[in-house]
Amino acid sequence: MDISQESGLVWTEFDPVEALGPGLGEFNRIESVGDGRVVFLTFGPSDNRVMVTENGTDWTEVPLPADNIIPGHIDIAGNRWLITGLILNSAESVGIPSDQVFFSDDQGATWTELAFSPDAPDGISGVVAAMAAGERMVVAAWYPPPRDHSEEENGGFVPSTAVFNRLGIFFSDGGPVELVAEYPSWNATGYATADGFHLTLFSEEENVRLFSPDGRQWVEGSPGYEDLEGTAFSSGNSGLIWTTDPAYDQYRVERFTGVFGPAPVATLPDGISWVSDVAVGPAGVAAVAQPGTPLGAELLPALRIEKDGYELRYNEPEGAITLWDLSRDAAVYEFGLDLFDEEMPVPEGTREVDVGDNGPDGLDLLVFEDPETGDDLVAFSREELFTQIMSALRSPTTDMAARLEQPGPEVGWWTGGGGWTWQTFSEAFGLTGLTAMESALTEVNLAVGGDFVVARVQTHEAGDVRTDSGEYSDAPPGEDGRSTSMSFSPQSPRWFIARAD
Repeated sequence: MDISQESGLVWTEFDPVEALGPGLGEFNRIESVGDGRVVFLTFGPSDNRVMVTENGTDWTEVPLPADNIIPGHIDIAGNRWLITGLILNSAESVGIPSDQVFFSDDQGATWTELAFSPDAPDGISGVVAAMAAGERMVVAAWYPPPRDHSEEENGGFVPSTAVFNRLGIFFSDGGPVELVAEYPSWNATGYATADGFHLTLFSEEENVRLFSPDGRQWVEGSPGYEDLEGTAFSSGNSGLIWTTDPAYDQYRVERFTGVFGPAPVATLPDGISWVSDVAVGPAGVAAVAQPGTPLGAELLPALRIEKDGYELRYNEPEGAITLWDLSRDAAVYEFGLDLFDEEMPVPEGTREVDVGDNGPDGLDLLVFEDPETGDDLVAFSREELFTQIMSALRSPTTDMAARLEQPGPEVGWWTGGGGWTWQTFSEAFGLTGLTAMESALTEVNLAVGGDFVVARVQTHEAGDVRTDSGEYSDAPPGEDGRSTSMSFSPQSPRWFIARAD
């Protein structure tokens, strides 16, 4: 079924069973390899499989190291393939499941399991990133501390939450795996090039950006990489590296030749609140985005507070706070909302002053300093700011319900030169009759190939259910005096393909 559009991609629905074969697992996803291919991963009680396509129509199964492996991370961009996963074995004792890592130098015909060194005596618990560059391989994975046998119960191991904040970086060139670095981190993303490996680690305290030319020696904040974070995409042997950079109100896709390269290839336009999925390939950039005001900006009223020759302008420009010098008619500071967080309650150039018990927590003055001399320019009391902000929020001209109401998510497409084209889910995939909540819950997974884009679309159907366990009643929910709750049932995924001209 073709869904024609005046602008944007033209999507055609196809039968995944016909294209990929019967018995698809309960859980599946698609990914861009980056070199023009798209990979499909599925796992479930009936099927664990990885398949790859060069044209979006003909799919070839990738041989796996074991039939019962649940595929996790896969890197097939280079000559050495790498795959991680959990191998199900009901005969093993109950404990922390351990991922296994395999590599192949003959396109999956044979696989060799990586043997982990004694530095991780109990094995790895979960791989969060895996990549290969030539013969060198890097794996970032949680691994548990030595077992406390006093915690073992019935032959199993009681996991500690510390397991999931102990991230090891492991290296191998095909021999025994070495633990080369350890960081407190709960997740990581990365990619490999011929010049080395890049990792971004995420933790409760701060994100850490790492680079290694050889997979063994790692340095933080490598030149040209300070402002990048997020999911990374390798374009395989073509020499281009793509990486996404989600900022507070923007989402860029950067292209790299070799290791570093500053030129952005795509910047989302104004009017995008956030992005839930992005895929990059030779054909272009595809994204699923939520239109609207940048996150946080809709919670700020537009108001100005004048004091001592200065004006504090809230939500001017949108999503920012500006201190304006009225005598010079110029901005002194402009702070984005991303600068106000728990780690940095006030941005550089301002400070909070405790003047006693006159304000909440004893911090009742926000002082702005001269950016050149450091002298105090103007101070606003917290009580004053709070009163005026709350007054603006209660103003009839501020309709918060309208400010928070946003249209449904959209699918965007960018090929360079012509800018972005956007389609609603209804326009792109013919999804009609969805409620606002059902539309918001719709999941779209994208992958971009050489001249095509594949979309996996899963909707959720809403329904009312009783939440108490009273006697049976055939009355509709809510009409017999019992409490009800809304539930959402996932529907069978639908698959679409679009050709990128």
